[in-house]
This record gives sequence, C-alpha cells and structure tokens, in this order.
Amino acid sequence: MIQKEKVKLMTKMAIFEKKEYTKAMEIMRYRRQDYIALHVILSWICAVISVGFIVALMAFYIISKGSQILFQPSYLKVTAIIGFVLFIMFSFIYCFLTYWHYVEQYEEAEKKFKEYKEMLDQLNQLYEE
Repeated sequence: MIQKEKVKLMTKMAIFEKKEYTKAMEIMRYRRQDYIALHVILSWICAVISVGFIVALMAFYIISKGSQILFQPSYLKVTAIIGFVLFIMFSFIYCFLTYWHYVEQYEEAEKKFKEYKEMLDQLNQLYEE
C-alpha cells in the first residue's frame, strides 16, 4: 500500500537530486578550508590579471596622448608607490569579499546536504516500519 509520507519524502528527495545535488556534491567533495582557499586564490589571480590589464590600458592611453610628465623619475616613483598601495588595498578587500562569499556557499551546501541526509534517514525509518 502506498503511504503518503513516503511519497512526499521521495518527491522532496527527487527534486533535491535533480536541482541541487550535483552542485552540493561538487562543493562537499572538498574540505571546507581547501574549497575556500582554492577559490580565494583563483579570484586573486583573476584580480591581478584584471588590474594588470587596466594598468596596461591606462599606460597605452597616456603614452598615446604623448604626455612627457610620465617619463620623469620622481613622477614614476610616486605613481608606482600609489599604484602599489591601491593594488594591495583592492586585493585585500576583494579577497575578503571572495572569502565571505565562498564561506556562505559552502555552509549552504553543507546545510542542504544535511537536510538530504535527514530525509534519507526518515525514509529508511519509514521502510523499517
């Protein structure tokens, strides 16, 4: 005989498996620290590449305008120091935001995975009855 509780539980599990199981499993195959560190490092590399691209575009633009002030040593030194400080600040803020985002993403996957495990346990209890 069909039990409504089993059907409801199996339907919830099937919806979870179809929509969220693969993403949650992909996240949960890593340890928490490894998952977060991997994504923070990859994000930092992307940030470095982006900043380098922006600096290169700015340099090409200034050189194309023929500005002679860029080639003075004192201006180059001040510009390099300011640019480096801004880059460090940008990197710190960007990595912090990335860290926070992936901590939340991992915790959400962990929560969903625990809910799925609880549904499995409930289903197992229903079959034992």
